[in-house]
Amino acid sequence: MAPPSDDVLCCCEYVSADGERSHLLASCCNCEALDLVFDRCIRCSPIESSLVERLHSTVADRLRVPWPSGAIKVPASVAFSVALMPCFMLLAAISLTATLITYCLLLPCVVYTVHRHIKDIAVSRDPQLLSKQTRHRSKFYISFLLSSLFWCYFFFMTQVMNHLEINAIESLVLHALCGTSLACLYITRDRSAPRLSPPAAAEVDVIESGNAWRLCDECVKQVPAFASHCRTCNACFLHRDHHCLWLDCCISSSNDRWFVCSVAVGGTALLYAALLALSVVCRPYVLRHSSLLPLPHLCIYVYATWKSGLSTSTACLLLMLFTASWLLLVQQVVCIARGVRLRQWKRSRDTSRLTLAKVMQNCFNFWFRWSSPPVTRRSC
Repeated sequence: MAPPSDDVLCCCEYVSADGERSHLLASCCNCEALDLVFDRCIRCSPIESSLVERLHSTVADRLRVPWPSGAIKVPASVAFSVALMPCFMLLAAISLTATLITYCLLLPCVVYTVHRHIKDIAVSRDPQLLSKQTRHRSKFYISFLLSSLFWCYFFFMTQVMNHLEINAIESLVLHALCGTSLACLYITRDRSAPRLSPPAAAEVDVIESGNAWRLCDECVKQVPAFASHCRTCNACFLHRDHHCLWLDCCISSSNDRWFVCSVAVGGTALLYAALLALSVVCRPYVLRHSSLLPLPHLCIYVYATWKSGLSTSTACLLLMLFTASWLLLVQQVVCIARGVRLRQWKRSRDTSRLTLAKVMQNCFNFWFRWSSPPVTRRSC
């Protein structure tokens, strides 16, 4: 057997930005920028922005995980979002006061601070983002969403299920809801591509007349008349609804129904998981003729032990995610009932009364595409 070549990297080795071969165990060694920042902090001296940039680039280069072909980079925003949720969930498991402070004050403030920081960095790199009113793109939001769901599932399986009070049918229903919502989310992301084929040669006259196709002012391409340009994705989408910051994709006619299904089923799964978690640490109250829906009752000793505190913390986070998802669902339902897209509803704020027949017609048009929704000429 031939000896391994020196050019082959092991799973923990990588080539740094300086072109040198390094190891993950040496990530904290020879970091001049970190030494200078620490020295300035000890001496209470001002820290230049250039030094902060050097430290940021060094950390971004050395923040890696092992990989078969060599250690690969992990974005700082992704690493921060993955490590953020377990810290907050452990902190919220101490007491009721800690739960309220963590989920009602600390978590929103930290997420908003990170959001502002990411936005400031994007604006500093491209000042035109402010004038164009373009949303910045970052992997922090989708990684924060997925890590929240992962840690909720992890603590649910290790702490809530460990009480051995959830039967097999309840677990099967919960996993079926979770699997369905994740599948819908995956299809929503997978079908988010524009997929606008160029017009055929027989449609040239129609293009010139401006009935079926038109010229987009942003990407300077021929697009269908019902297409709208997304400045964040820098592409045109047919019947675009909005750009989802948490999924990092556009919601349009190709994936809007999957998006609504994922939000509805996901919200139901979050609520059901929260009820199961609370019914374990509290004395459950089972509804008549519905053994699959236990309700929490007499929640007095939910923080008596560390295990019950973690279960309560997980349930509170699940309820928080459920509230956010169903608020989004209500917004989508209102737009579907009125037969408009979300971006159009934000512009017009139509508050006219609707008849039941009109609502039913708009719902059928949305799910079965019987007719195209209205679109304005300000699509781009």
